[in-house]
Amino acid sequence: MPIIRANPQEVLNALLLAVQRSAEMGSGSDHMQDMSDCSKAALAYAQAWAILNPQLDPAGLPLDHHLQMEQARGQNAVALEAVRGKNALDVAKEAARAPTPARSVQVRRDSTGRTSGYDVSG
Repeated sequence: MPIIRANPQEVLNALLLAVQRSAEMGSGSDHMQDMSDCSKAALAYAQAWAILNPQLDPAGLPLDHHLQMEQARGQNAVALEAVRGKNALDVAKEAARAPTPARSVQVRRDSTGRTSGYDVSG
């Protein structure tokens, strides 16, 4: 038996129509069991559509949405690192401009003029 290739749009349309008909039958029924069965069928059809649709992830979200979110995260990360780098550069420049405390070295000499020690202040 040859494999028949289904048109994805026709399959989608059939599943959506089945969901609609199940929901209509369940909402029009007077019996709780019929309403329960129809709502379960509608949910099963909707899950089948989400699973069979290659453009959706297992949760039913479009894959394009995931790509857009990852691109946005990447752009945000690059922007954040640029700001961090600028801040680090500004801090380094400010530290380089800050005056250093003045230090003085006092050399002690003995009576012959030789160095006997030193004192550092500041």
